[in-house]
Amino acid sequence: MQRLFDMMEDWLKNGSNGVQELVVVGFFEDLQNLASQQTFGKEAFVPFLGPESREEWDELERFWAGKSNIPRNSSPRGSSDT
Repeated sequence: MQRLFDMMEDWLKNGSNGVQELVVVGFFEDLQNLASQQTFGKEAFVPFLGPESREEWDELERFWAGKSNIPRNSSPRGSSDT
């Protein structure tokens, strides 16, 4: 499990904007939604998150709680799509 989350962390740090968005929206958001319907909850995955992943994870939670206007990854993170 940790290897998967380490790979997501690497993609957030080094991937193109499209790859970063896929990690956040295609993996973290789906994982949060699915896990929140389980007895273990989404908090079970927090220990596996690296610093960038945790920042994006928390931003998704703020967005869905109505405390953020836009998911952070919907705007450029400073890297190019090349």
